[in-house]
Amino acid sequence: MPGNVQGLAALGYPAYFVMLIGLWKVLGAIAVLVPRCPRLKEWAYAGMFFNMTGAAVSTVAVNGSHEPWHIVAQLAIAALVIASWALRPPSRALGVRSPGKSGGAPTEASMTSTKLAA
Repeated sequence: MPGNVQGLAALGYPAYFVMLIGLWKVLGAIAVLVPRCPRLKEWAYAGMFFNMTGAAVSTVAVNGSHEPWHIVAQLAIAALVIASWALRPPSRALGVRSPGKSGGAPTEASMTSTKLAA
């Protein structure tokens, strides 16, 4: 962690920013991995993308292209975040309801209960 603090200090960020960004990264990873909560997942993916692209821009603004591998690594992680978001199962996408719930496709069990009620 001392390397992270020194790296962010070199970019002009205060030391407490390491803890703040670290907390947000952990919470974002948990949000992406936990089932359900599609709106929270959308915000977590957006936060991860903003974090990594912001890191690349900060590196370019302060160091120029002096350390290109930092920029490439940050943008590669941002690309992985985009790929993870784009390739997630449809059931985890925002606005998609699971079958059997209101507005979803009827299941065999719900059709059978409807027939029995009639």
